Amino acid sequence: MNRNSRNNQQLAPGARTSPRLKPPAARWRWFLAALLLALVTISADLLPSARAAADQGSVSFEVWAFPAPKQPQVLCVNAKQPFYVSVHKNIHKDINNLGVDFPAGAVSFLNLTGTVQPSNIGVLNHNQDSSELAGLSEGEAGSANFEFIAKKPGTATLTFTANVSGHETGSTDASVSGRSYSAKKAEITVKVIHCKFKAKTVVKFPPNGKENPLVLTPPIVARMEDAELVADAGGHFTGSGSLQWFGGTQVSSFGGGSAIVVEKFSSTSPVELAGEMSDDGLFTLNLAYDMVFSSFTETINGASASGQNPYLLDPMQIIAPDSGVNLSQPQGYNASSFMGSVIIEVTPEDDTASAFNPSDQAASSLALSPWAAVLWSAFPRWVGSGGN
Repeated sequence: MNRNSRNNQQLAPGARTSPRLKPPAARWRWFLAALLLALVTISADLLPSARAAADQGSVSFEVWAFPAPKQPQVLCVNAKQPFYVSVHKNIHKDINNLGVDFPAGAVSFLNLTGTVQPSNIGVLNHNQDSSELAGLSEGEAGSANFEFIAKKPGTATLTFTANVSGHETGSTDASVSGRSYSAKKAEITVKVIHCKFKAKTVVKFPPNGKENPLVLTPPIVARMEDAELVADAGGHFTGSGSLQWFGGTQVSSFGGGSAIVVEKFSSTSPVELAGEMSDDGLFTLNLAYDMVFSSFTETINGASASGQNPYLLDPMQIIAPDSGVNLSQPQGYNASSFMGSVIIEVTPEDDTASAFNPSDQAASSLALSPWAAVLWSAFPRWVGSGGN
């Protein structure tokens, strides 16, 4: 039989032939060749534009300022707050319409300055010889040390500016490298407050005959001395004080008879104080009191009786300027069932307080210094909402 006879045989009608498959190695060679051709084509399209875009870069400079080690929410009057200040370089490039910023680190600076507005809030010093933070001379790269000294309550803006020489741009053009450029300024807002206040009060209740018009109770005086309020890091004030109570003797006459009432206090009552300083410099002080009991002896026409009287002062609120205030307003006790008055003085601790030495029982014995008198005449409307 001829060995080529199979190739010459005619296929029967409807018969199918199987295609010859390429070896696996051949198929991978075709696939890799096609992939390589695609990558070469894409690279040829992208690389020229990317290279051209990379050449279109811009250089900018900005001042960075950081509190050292950390700036609290508020600064106290006379506090000192250091700041690190440096000048940094940024390179901006557009690559395929995508903006990319490349930080280039600190650069040398010229004429690094700091200002305070309003200028009366504090002073900003450039401390090049500080033992705590290393200062820098003109032209050095790195961080300089500034120190803000708070002088007066208020809100101020610290502004730091600097110039850099043109050679920092990296340009070889002499007209560029020989120029001076302004860096973008840095601004920090600081709030300065009085961080300590002292509060003094004298509460006075006149003789009272509300329970029995014929028998008057003695006048009552309660005094709180030098209760201190201290601000926390957020500017919230808290403190505590103590009321010292003083009773007395009251004689009443009626229809041929008489009554003698003697009232005494053997303990003090605590006072809780809380305050807030607003952005516009108003200090709100709240006072909350605990109950105290007196012991009394009542003698009417020779017949005596004794007992106790409760006293719970109504809560009180004072709104005053941050420079302090001295004022008088109504004061009630036992849910305003009985009314008297209170004189209260609030002063920053670093200010000179007025003379405040009332006697035990005198209702009008508060001696005001010229400082307190000026405050009272200057702020006659700063009254609280304590009594009804």
